[in-house]
Amino acid sequence: MTTASLKVRITEDMKSAMRAGEKDRLGTIRMLQAGIKQREVDERISLDDAQVLSVIEKMLKQRKESIAQFEQGGRADLAAREQAEIELLTVYLPAQLFIHFVVFAACSARRLVFRTTAVEGWGSGPFSRARKGRHGRGRNTRTPT
Repeated sequence: MTTASLKVRITEDMKSAMRAGEKDRLGTIRMLQAGIKQREVDERISLDDAQVLSVIEKMLKQRKESIAQFEQGGRADLAAREQAEIELLTVYLPAQLFIHFVVFAACSARRLVFRTTAVEGWGSGPFSRARKGRHGRGRNTRTPT
């Protein structure tokens, strides 16, 4: 990759999101570009790919923390929105970091489904059986010996 290739790719993705009318993707990319520009202005430098990746990683960390706070506050809608932003930002990560965040996203989605099923009162079906475990006694119970 060249020095500005990641920034150029982000700009091109923004243009394609504008043309396609994808408002959520466009908003996330604009937020990313604002973060990159803010760091460039603060440090009075032009960021290379490694520094752009650090901005992306920082944003991903913020999103993960926000998801945890939203889940504690019972705001599944906002947690899902943050999760969607994580998925859009992981596109720009290298393969190894991408796998780490995909695993995190899968775990977060699973928690969200389980919490939603508990709140909605779905007592039967595959979700409740998965939540309760094989014997239907709940996750933290032990079988008597």
